[in-house]
Amino acid sequence: MVNSMTLKFRVEQGELGKDDLSLVYTKYCPLLRTMGKRLALLNIIPLIEDPMGSKKYRTSSNMSIRVREVNVNGYLITGSNVIKSDLRLEDCLFVTHYDRINKVFTAYGDVQPSREIFISQELYERFTQLSTVIHIHDLLALQHYRKLQLPITRRKIFFADEDEAKEIADLIDKIPACITLKDHGQIFCAHSVNEALEYIEKINQMAVAIHREQNLTLPH
Repeated sequence: MVNSMTLKFRVEQGELGKDDLSLVYTKYCPLLRTMGKRLALLNIIPLIEDPMGSKKYRTSSNMSIRVREVNVNGYLITGSNVIKSDLRLEDCLFVTHYDRINKVFTAYGDVQPSREIFISQELYERFTQLSTVIHIHDLLALQHYRKLQLPITRRKIFFADEDEAKEIADLIDKIPACITLKDHGQIFCAHSVNEALEYIEKINQMAVAIHREQNLTLPH
């Protein structure tokens, strides 16, 4: 069992066979790794020191991808305190079920659950067409969200709980979507990995252009 240090839920190991798990990790983890590498090039998943005091460094952000196979369904999500720009198989958690009454996730893997796990859970449940959910920290898009006409949460959301995840989902009116987390970052969701990455890059380029038009200095 893995316990969250910041949110009130727990994770219990499921009973899938090794072949099914091997399929999930070998097919879908490379897609998460590709996302991490491309996001790192945009400098929107910065390297930060672990806030829990381990003195280790990790990349901020979170990524997940829906798994749809003949015998296996769920989503693969990056864990906390891992380097998303150089993701390993053991850095991911495969979630197959969430018991809302008892707040128990059925999952596979030993990594500490992502602090944004409720966001992926809520979005995949509500929008069945979604294939990927990505949380990033694009500082320019955050600064210029009004000009970019991006919806924003009414409260600051860090380490989202169930109610905050629902607030994010309520702001989505079409896919792909970009929701601004007030004073924090963004949640992107899309039908595919490529669509998500292209949309993230588009928003980033637009934010850079707005910044330059205002003769502002670009962040390093």
